Amino acid sequence: MSELFQAGVDVTLIGLGVAFALLTILVGVVHAMSAITRLFEGGSSHPVPAAATGAAKPAIAGQRPVESEIAGVIAAAVRMYRGRRAR
Repeated sequence: MSELFQAGVDVTLIGLGVAFALLTILVGVVHAMSAITRLFEGGSSHPVPAAATGAAKPAIAGQRPVESEIAGVIAAAVRMYRGRRAR
């Protein structure tokens, strides 16, 4: 192999190693931050089923449930918008 080709392979392998190391460190930092957040919030790492919390079921599959107060505010905003457009 020529020296130039060998230098290219060396630089490529060093770059891949550095990228792998940094991404591994990033994953570790994200997991640590998640654990610290759960510690301060007092929550668990396992989600609670919606049936256990008494949350409303979504009207459309895949849609998040909307609290009744938020739904009322949205309905009032839609009425106000439609009332302005009707003029």
